[in-house]
Amino acid sequence: MIGRILILFIGCILVTRAGAQETIYVPKGATVFFGNKVPVGLFGFVRNDGNMAMQQNSQLFFLGKIWVNQVMSKISDESLFRNSVYGGTVHFVGSNSTYGVVGQQILESGYKDSLGYGNSFSNIVIDNNLGVIITTDLNVLNELHFRRGHLYLNNHQFVSGNGQTSGKITGFDETRFIVTGNTIAGGFVKHRSVATGATATFPIGATDRSYSPAQVLNNGTLDDFKARVFANVLTHAISGSILFDSTLQATWEIAKKNPGNDEAVITLQHDGSAEDPVFKANRYSSYISLYDSAVKWDKPNSRGIPQTPGSISSSFAIATAMMNSRKIYFNKLSLCFAKKVSLKKKSFETLNVFSPNGDGINDVWTLKGLKDFTTCTVEVFTRYGQKVFSSVGYNNPWNGTLNSQILPVGTYYYVIDLRDGTTPFGGSVTILR
Repeated sequence: MIGRILILFIGCILVTRAGAQETIYVPKGATVFFGNKVPVGLFGFVRNDGNMAMQQNSQLFFLGKIWVNQVMSKISDESLFRNSVYGGTVHFVGSNSTYGVVGQQILESGYKDSLGYGNSFSNIVIDNNLGVIITTDLNVLNELHFRRGHLYLNNHQFVSGNGQTSGKITGFDETRFIVTGNTIAGGFVKHRSVATGATATFPIGATDRSYSPAQVLNNGTLDDFKARVFANVLTHAISGSILFDSTLQATWEIAKKNPGNDEAVITLQHDGSAEDPVFKANRYSSYISLYDSAVKWDKPNSRGIPQTPGSISSSFAIATAMMNSRKIYFNKLSLCFAKKVSLKKKSFETLNVFSPNGDGINDVWTLKGLKDFTTCTVEVFTRYGQKVFSSVGYNNPWNGTLNSQILPVGTYYYVIDLRDGTTPFGGSVTILR
């Protein structure tokens, strides 16, 4: 059919009014077939109780707010029985020429990763500045492509590939990626069937403003790998108090399906905007730390050389980003990683806690051994990077104020440059009252 949209109905399709948009309903026992001659646009809500079949190379543009696949429904390829990597592509587009900007779109795919059962899409394109949020797990068999916006996991899992292939994720960079969630309850991104010698890329971030991707080079046997990232580094990886000193505030969890002490090379990328002043001053001594219940966060003998700019991107390398790599062995199915920096020890003493409360005891921050470094610089920052103290030399110790205003109790970060040709260094100091 030249110049017309080809939609073959086997059974029936119902269009009803639901609020401002129409509802496109595929009843049980009905099949709607989308051909590949002309792209098709769906402008309303979609509720699928039957079968939505998409021919290879077909293009379906979903411009509605909500897409729901009910239990026992299907999204099949042209065989009308199952979906495969040879099905069509669904574009999630937020700009609707009929109803205006629909905002963030919602997808209930009906897939359940724990059972490996439910509807799978052959290909999905994210083309919505406000992104797509999923309310169940999501499986894309062939390719997930980012054109605009993010995919929000909302504590669910995204699965790429099937039992024969790991699938593809393309078009990602620091503005377009998968948001796993900001806490330890966030979702995972899984690549299925990663072959020996293959690299699985996880374009993830804890929030839509913190692109923190990971890569796994699999030097072991074929396996499924999954990864997520969340803010903060805890004393026990996913429990305990927060660690600050010398630590980037991000934890990556990477896991694989099958047991075995298999070798892999892990690469983790972060942006410079995520670094606190201590990390920034020592960033070229940064390394990947692995959590182990016996030794806590370790410091490996071979820490590698950080690389910048960050190249875990589908477009241009990210100038402000840094990558760190480490060879590991999966002696557990799930491992947690963080980034730390090596702090050089100097020949003077720093008081890391003081209490400027006027009692005459530890009212100022004491630094001993700086008298010979008259041109050194001392700077103190909040955890958000606001400078609250600076001096050349340290003849007038910091009293815990900013512009004569008392600063709140908490942890602050210092950076000291001796101006003697050595690398600046830093640490943390806590105000108590």
